[in-house]
Amino acid sequence: MTPWPSIAETGGRLTGSPFVKVFQSIGIPFAGGIMNFVVISAALSSVNTNLYLCTRMIFSLSRAGYVPGLLGSVDPRGVPLAALLASGAGMVVAIVLALEGKQAFLLLYGTAVAAMFFVWTTILVTHIRFRQTLPPERLRSLPVKMPGHPLIAMFGIVVILALACSTAFVEGLEWTVPMFLVWLALATVYFRKMGS
Repeated sequence: MTPWPSIAETGGRLTGSPFVKVFQSIGIPFAGGIMNFVVISAALSSVNTNLYLCTRMIFSLSRAGYVPGLLGSVDPRGVPLAALLASGAGMVVAIVLALEGKQAFLLLYGTAVAAMFFVWTTILVTHIRFRQTLPPERLRSLPVKMPGHPLIAMFGIVVILALACSTAFVEGLEWTVPMFLVWLALATVYFRKMGS
């Protein structure tokens, strides 16, 4: 709905929310401000959700003995304040990296993307292995059928690996997989050390 010449004039870069631009071009009064409010509210809601999830994950990992015990403590109101402060500190670091160092932020972002690739590949491999361990009569009695199994799961693995390989050719994400492998190695060493 946005004419391509108006994008070409900016060198192909977005200079604002495409939703706001559409409503402004239609001529709906105050639509730009309303859409900005909606977009900002959605972003803040997402930040709040991620802060909550990260805090609870750190808290749970601490209680399970995988991260320092201090992060599993709660204040007199039952709030995991130490885990909340650690999560908030991580968000502040990400914001500073996004504002001051685009390349550093892309490394952080790329590592998270590669972790997502790793998690989904692990899920698909686990699913294939799980179904291989079941006897045929048990497979037939499963309530959820998987037409095309295991080919569909294998196709998913191939697509994820292709996406992971493609990051080597995306400007700013060249180090996505190598940085993730470093992070995975450090996390593995730490996990083994905590387990011993």
